[in-house]
Amino acid sequence: MKAPAIRRALLEAAFVIVGILVAFSIDAWWDDRQEMEVHDAVLASLANEIARNQELVASDTEIAGRHLELIDRFLRATPEELATLPNDTLMRSFMNAFGNPVTHDPETAVARMLMQRPARDADGLRVQEETGRWLRIISDSEEQAEALWTLAVEAWPAFARNSLPYASDGLASMTWMNARVSPQGLGQIRANPELTARIIAKGQMQGNYRRQLRFSAALLDSLAVIVADAR
Repeated sequence: MKAPAIRRALLEAAFVIVGILVAFSIDAWWDDRQEMEVHDAVLASLANEIARNQELVASDTEIAGRHLELIDRFLRATPEELATLPNDTLMRSFMNAFGNPVTHDPETAVARMLMQRPARDADGLRVQEETGRWLRIISDSEEQAEALWTLAVEAWPAFARNSLPYASDGLASMTWMNARVSPQGLGQIRANPELTARIIAKGQMQGNYRRQLRFSAALLDSLAVIVADAR
């Protein structure tokens, strides 16, 4: 093969190699760009999920606090003092605090999806670490939530026996949630050691769960800052 032909062949080969390398580079750039867009979308969705959970946990913590205040007020009162409560709404609030547990049902779909993706950089790793801590808190609190609901279900029949049905419903008996409680009914509950013990147990368990809620709120606040820094 003559020299010009060899040079031409080498030049063509070089063009082919360069073309392949350029194509690979373009593919890699495009894949990286798409991955970055997905990464940014996940972080944006996570930020929105965190914001919604912050609102939920704040509301649940506030309601749990009101329940605990009512339980404390009830336990400090005598049956005679309970008989002088001013209105039906307040009495129903007491019964709600006794038998209705306040538990948190967070949104975790985006957080769990994030944990399945590889971290892109140090910021992404920090987001995953803090997200993992928050998810573990959620998992730990599920057992407490289940125990609260078990206690409530067991207590409802006992509380219902101290409730009066709404006359307009024309029913002989109703569950405590749909019942109107008389002052005498609250006094009877306060004088009943078994029911009082149930209320004390509910207050203790609800107090422990509220501490979990506060810890979850603190982690969400920290996670929100870390996610904002990573975006």
